[in-house]
Amino acid sequence: TQLEVLNAGILAITDPMVTVYDGYTFMGEPGTPIDLRATYDIGDGLHWTQTGIDAFYPQIQATLAAF
Repeated sequence: TQLEVLNAGILAITDPMVTVYDGYTFMGEPGTPIDLRATYDIGDGLHWTQTGIDAFYPQIQATLAAF
């Protein structure tokens, strides 16, 4: 899928200053590698709803706080 191609490209970045955080680890539909949960999906399977954005922000904060 397009998302898998995009993720592969992002993960191929070797710059040590770049950190990648995969929102699908908690926003994805359980049991599928690439499907968003309906709550977080605007309907196209790729873009997040405002609820998804609001859920993602604290995850990023927690990850950054761990550094």
